[in-house]
Formats: sequence, structure tokens, C-alpha cells
Amino acid sequence: KQYWDILAGVFKPDVAWASFGNLDSWEIAKEVAEKAGCPLVLDIRSKFIPLWKILAWRYRKTKFITVNAIEETEYFPFYLHKEFTPIYSGFWEKELREDLPELPDNELRINFIGFYISEYMEIFLQTLSQWAGSQKNTRRKVCLSYAGNRHENFYSRAFFYMGSEAQVKVFNYLPVEKLLQLCRESHVNAYIKSPATPIHHKSIELLSCGRPILVFPRETDEVIEIVRRVGGEMFLCKD
Repeated sequence: KQYWDILAGVFKPDVAWASFGNLDSWEIAKEVAEKAGCPLVLDIRSKFIPLWKILAWRYRKTKFITVNAIEETEYFPFYLHKEFTPIYSGFWEKELREDLPELPDNELRINFIGFYISEYMEIFLQTLSQWAGSQKNTRRKVCLSYAGNRHENFYSRAFFYMGSEAQVKVFNYLPVEKLLQLCRESHVNAYIKSPATPIHHKSIELLSCGRPILVFPRETDEVIEIVRRVGGEMFLCKD
């Protein structure tokens, strides 16, 4: 609070724009905007906003709203009677590569990325195990990899379900360059879609890898349309 006057009077912002992950950022932006006499823009990164009617009244002087996904406009922007614009995460243009590495025909590399919900992953691995068992005659080895904070859990579950049916490699969080390399060296990149998350930006980021994306159980219509619009390839598990 002691810096609000400095931010308003010395920095002299043209706009105060703050993201909702917690309320303090909105409150700071509101106070600085009032002191600086500049527009207040609220950014919504979460579908859940507590006490939203009270907050809508408190931030009624908001000039504009940006959102993480169109699905997050369920009530708050409309209650404020404000226009809104979805702003998606993206990737650096330099991350795009035309020259994808050639992959061995005798392997099927499936790479999992990010946080996952255990219940869905159990179903996915169990089904994958049944499929791999039915494909033995093809002599195509299934190779699973995972990068993320659940790597130890993923390894134990993958080994439990797949056993000798697959080779399993896991990694903790990787530098972006290493992660991109892993994604490009896979036939398909997969992730579990959390029902509580309106949009997974990893789906957009994975487009830069140039490989098909596999989602379980299903993505939102918003993401499906984005992938379709840019010519990506997304496979959805419908059951």
C-alpha cells in the first residue's frame, strides 16, 4: 500500500491491468488506477470467483475485462455489463520447426505432459494396455514418456498397467528446449483434460511441436475450434 502513490504519481501508468489468481492484485490495480486517473482492466484466469456479486459492485468502475477463456465469461463480465476479450497463451515463433525428426516405424511413442487426474490416468493406461496387448502381431513397441511433477506416480502406474508391453521414461520439469525436443520426438503428445479447467493452454503450446495431440476425456469446443482453425490435429477420447 505504501507504494500506491509512487506507482500512480511517478510511474504514471496508462492503464492498470491485473490478473485474478487472488484478490490482492485486483485491489492494488483498482487503487492505483483511481490515484493515477487511468482505466482499470480486470483479467480473469479462473472460473471460480468468490462473492462475485459483491466483487462486481466493488469493481464496477472497471473499463474492460480480459479472460483466459470464453467459458470463463459465464457470469462476471455480463454482470458488470462490460465487454471482454479472450487472451490465450501462445509460444515464441522461434519454437516452430519445419524439420521434424524422423521416428522409427517399429515404435509408437506417446508422450504425456503436465498435471493429470489419477482416476482418468488409471482408465487411460488400463485401456492402452489392452490395446497394446492386441497389437502384438504388429511388432510395434509402445514407448511412454511423461514430463511433469507427477513423474514418479506416472512411472509406477504405467509400469503396473503396461508391464512388459511398453518402455516407460519419466522426467521432472524440463527446460522448455528439452521439453520441445521430447514432444517433437514423439508420435503423439497426450494430456488429461481437467473438468475444472476451462482451457488448457498446453493444447495451444503443443501445436508448436507439429505432432498430433491426444486428449482424454475431451477438450472444450473452444480449444477444438482453435486447433481446427490453425490446421492442427487433435484426437479426443469420447469414452
